[in-house]
Amino acid sequence: IAIQSTWRGETAKISLLVINSTSDEQTVDLTVDNICPGWTASLDIPTLYMSARGMSNVILTVTPPFGWNDACTIDVQAWAASVPQDTAHLTVAEQYKPKYNMAISDFSPNRTVTVTNGQPNALGRLEWAHTLAGPWHRSWQGRELVEAAVSGAVYAVKLPRFYRIGADTASPGMVLVDEGFFDMGDDVSGYLDWQPVHSVSLGAFYIDKYEVNMMQWFEVQYWANVNGYPDLTNGLYDLSRYNHPITEITWYDALKWCNARSEREGLTPVYYTSRDMYSGNVYRTGETNLSIWQVNWNANGYRLPTEAEWEKAARGGWDRRFYPWLQAEGGELINGPMANYWNSGDSYSNTTPVGFYNGGQYGTNSLYESASVTDMANGYGLYDMAGNVFEWCWDWYLADYYDYSSSQDPRGPQSGSARVIRGGSWQAGSAYLGCAARVSAHPLSRSQEIGLRCVRSLEVLP
Repeated sequence: IAIQSTWRGETAKISLLVINSTSDEQTVDLTVDNICPGWTASLDIPTLYMSARGMSNVILTVTPPFGWNDACTIDVQAWAASVPQDTAHLTVAEQYKPKYNMAISDFSPNRTVTVTNGQPNALGRLEWAHTLAGPWHRSWQGRELVEAAVSGAVYAVKLPRFYRIGADTASPGMVLVDEGFFDMGDDVSGYLDWQPVHSVSLGAFYIDKYEVNMMQWFEVQYWANVNGYPDLTNGLYDLSRYNHPITEITWYDALKWCNARSEREGLTPVYYTSRDMYSGNVYRTGETNLSIWQVNWNANGYRLPTEAEWEKAARGGWDRRFYPWLQAEGGELINGPMANYWNSGDSYSNTTPVGFYNGGQYGTNSLYESASVTDMANGYGLYDMAGNVFEWCWDWYLADYYDYSSSQDPRGPQSGSARVIRGGSWQAGSAYLGCAARVSAHPLSRSQEIGLRCVRSLEVLP
């Protein structure tokens, strides 16, 4: 009997390979012995009918008692014609315990926890499922939508029964945007290309907390120029403003920089020059209008957000708000201390440092001295989703795209002449700072009003 493989879980499962080494057919009986007190163990196939020199797979399932600490060695014995033939000694030890093992007392939405068992101080994220087999959800959106049965005046509800800790694989400086639906667009402001409001479902993704600044861009660009990216530009680089957003980059520059950032960190690039997505076809040079078939959407590297991802992130979990902050219901509230836009009154001539509106912002407008000066991060903790610079998105722009766009992970039209930019800028009026505001630019545009921030798809959970 040979041990083939094991895997973790609340129950340890051990794959056994049973081999008949004789030249005769055999009936083989398998028994489990020496089970530790409080443990259970069973075989999925206790009797095998084996051909001459044949092989069969058997699964041993071992369940320890709650709170177990000591290892347990269990014997599996093979019998033929009532005569013992072989014995396998199988030890279920500490390494077969669940990778993450801790008690959670608070099931708060989007809760990040510190894992203390197995990987000290590692970050994890609480997940839930209705059944142990899954599917497992990171999003807390819809958890309150329970199944209910009514009998008289009594409601029987089915809440999630299982919770676990999943690895949190975000890069430093990124935050998680939950999976689920949101209302995209705006039908109040009168802009036809923002209409109609429609429900869109997106998978979860990570997004940069801040716009990419000049220092970040230059560090990656410097590495890229000597590692296969010969024409990746500096953009507007000014050492005296290293923490201001990078600008004067084209859409093509943004894609190549995302790939370079990925390769520099040992991640899988997202953009390719062919449908054959291997290392020789990574998009590293030139000005190519890639199709969605040249994008590895499941790669763990950096990419531009789709227009839908950008808007959901900007809304911060609050649908039907004009601006990215909760108190701006109806779109009536914006002033200088809230964002960097045309005549907002900050102390900079154009862009402000990324994250400037963190509660310590200052400017020439008298409102900066009032009680309205607060931290302007949105519900996901993102800064500058309104103002400072427009941000490149993946999608081609079409004015009537919302009339026929997909409700599931939309990625824009198949073609066009301009790409979507979102979020407003230091030269834009306040209307263009709205979460639903749609603006476009030619992909070759180099402007001091356009920058970027990156997203990453979630990796497969361990």
